Amino acid sequence: MLSTSGGVTDETGFSGRYAWRADENHFWHVVLGRASESAIAFDIVRSEAVQQFQATIQGQTNVGGATCAALRIQPAGLAPIDLYEDTASGAFREIVVAPGSPDAQTFDAVEYKTLANGRNVIDAWRTDGAFYKLRSINVQPVADGDLQPQPAAAAWTFAADSSPLMFATDPDASQAARVTASVNGHTGIFLLSTNTPSIVLYDDFARQAGIEPLGTADFSPYIGNSMFVGYARVSTVTVGGATLHNVVIQRIASPGMRVAGVLGYDFFANAVVDVDIARQRIRIEDPRTYQPSQAPGSFAFPVDLTNRVPVIAMDVDRGVAHPTIDTGLGGFMMLSQALRDSGRINGQDLNSQAAVRFGGVGATGDPIVNQGVRVTYTAWNTATTSGSCIGVNRIAVGPYKYENPPICFGGSNVFGMDGGLIGLDFLRHFNWTIDYPHARFILVPNNE
Repeated sequence: MLSTSGGVTDETGFSGRYAWRADENHFWHVVLGRASESAIAFDIVRSEAVQQFQATIQGQTNVGGATCAALRIQPAGLAPIDLYEDTASGAFREIVVAPGSPDAQTFDAVEYKTLANGRNVIDAWRTDGAFYKLRSINVQPVADGDLQPQPAAAAWTFAADSSPLMFATDPDASQAARVTASVNGHTGIFLLSTNTPSIVLYDDFARQAGIEPLGTADFSPYIGNSMFVGYARVSTVTVGGATLHNVVIQRIASPGMRVAGVLGYDFFANAVVDVDIARQRIRIEDPRTYQPSQAPGSFAFPVDLTNRVPVIAMDVDRGVAHPTIDTGLGGFMMLSQALRDSGRINGQDLNSQAAVRFGGVGATGDPIVNQGVRVTYTAWNTATTSGSCIGVNRIAVGPYKYENPPICFGGSNVFGMDGGLIGLDFLRHFNWTIDYPHARFILVPNNE
């Protein structure tokens, strides 16, 4: 667990069956894919469980000035793990998960600390450009129940009624789904965005709502954004008759924003949110009693919530992409440039700006900017990318086929090797059931 003096936490664990991660509200989700493999592999090393696997010696090399033996182990069900062991001390100086693959992850700058009982444990490392050092390590017995996430600190009270949803086209031609919500009794208009990894309040509105600041932390998904103010605790977030109590949110200083904030991951994490685009209504459901729609043509997409956003698998021309369903994106689709470079998706370059409609409100203003037939996109941590757009004959998202859509591209610094975003030009044709407790996103055709 990583924590701040203000009580903000970020916790990762392994239950014995799956890796999980819990955010600052103790809302947790199963960690899948590369992140799961890396977390479990690093835990094998940190818990000194390497000896249970047969190691293959790969040779010797120098790591950080130390002569190291290069070892490889192959745990069942995981990618191989390369370990670089200091021949003088026996300490691991570097760990590489899935070596040689596009998903390889390296843990280096590894440091050890000697505990009071004489045991040496890893207390510092670097990975994905960030350096982590543990402030303290306590030794205590661990029961099976300790391997599970803590109970959620925030909780809903539900109501039977639905509330109005505003789904309209702005003057800049971007579409958006918005709801009226009150925070600590102060009312504002909020964007509904599944690609936002928390609930966000823009700071002008946050000050009006009199929220309790909780400081910052380098594990926030907004680190890198110069407008990130920090965490805060909110007593109530109410939409219609449903209220989320005692929730930690994040503040962004964006003066002059047209909305009070954005309802992202923590709004959806422990509820089922039904959005009726056709009737422009929204309902917050109790996941313990919710029954999914069996409407003709509906489809439940399994979603990967590893990064607090709903990622699906989607077939492309010659392979699979893993885009995020983004209810805050006013366009059709953006995909990683790596998919086009590898030939997994092809089409004709567009030469008409009118063929591409993108827009939307994000942490730093409008993150989507049309520049001719190129699109520039800025993520919540302010990582920016731009790319060209193509027209493809047909694309299928699950069972739903779309004719002649424009697809725009962005770099792997934002979208990884096979990621992207699916926006409202696709989603507006459906009503949505956003069901994070059951890890699914249900679409029902609405004839729009």
